[in-house]
Amino acid sequence: KAGIFYVQNKTGFVVTLPVAGMQLKGLPIGYRRVPVGDKLYFYYYGTFYKQVENSDYFETVAPPETAIIDGLPDGYAIKKVDGNEYYFLNNVYYAEVDAPTIEGKIGYEVVTIIEAY
Repeated sequence: KAGIFYVQNKTGFVVTLPVAGMQLKGLPIGYRRVPVGDKLYFYYYGTFYKQVENSDYFETVAPPETAIIDGLPDGYAIKKVDGNEYYFLNNVYYAEVDAPTIEGKIGYEVVTIIEAY
């Protein structure tokens, strides 16, 4: 399936996210536009993309802080930090937020959490 990446293990293949910096021609079908400040990102199944300047290539990037997406793929964990509940996926925290422009009015915002050890 386009936009979903796999790695092989002893029992077969498992879904994984691509590493930041990978470049692809075009975007997967079903991607979402995600504006963050004056920049435009694209999102699909746990991966953020940014268009490579003056080309039709897109580069995978780290999730931009304050980006709000309409849903999370399977595999997230719920973590409580300072009494607040967050969704944790691939070392990124997401906070559930009101999102009037998203169908269902609920979104998930990329946030920075510093955990005390």
